[in-house]
Amino acid sequence: MAANQAAGGDAAQPLPKIHEASRATGGSGAVIKGSEIDEAHAVIRRQRGEDVVVCGDNLAANRQTAINVELAVGPVLRQPKHSYSAGPQALPHFQQKNAAARRT
Repeated sequence: MAANQAAGGDAAQPLPKIHEASRATGGSGAVIKGSEIDEAHAVIRRQRGEDVVVCGDNLAANRQTAINVELAVGPVLRQPKHSYSAGPQALPHFQQKNAAARRT
């Protein structure tokens, strides 16, 4: 039994994974998950205005990873999913506060 479990804690969850991402066409709002990348490459993609998606079982860890990537580019805004304008499968997300930094 792991020390953390013996002390009454939960087993450590795997870290979130960052992937290249693209937006599905057709108005669904879906995100297509691409190749797994590290945080440094995610920052480069975001600096170029390209998309990334953070995946994992721990929502709080996913959000923290996503905001870390965006903060490395500049000030961020947290956005709810845009189901009405983007589509029913849209995800909540972080984006750059400065429209010029977004480039999307």
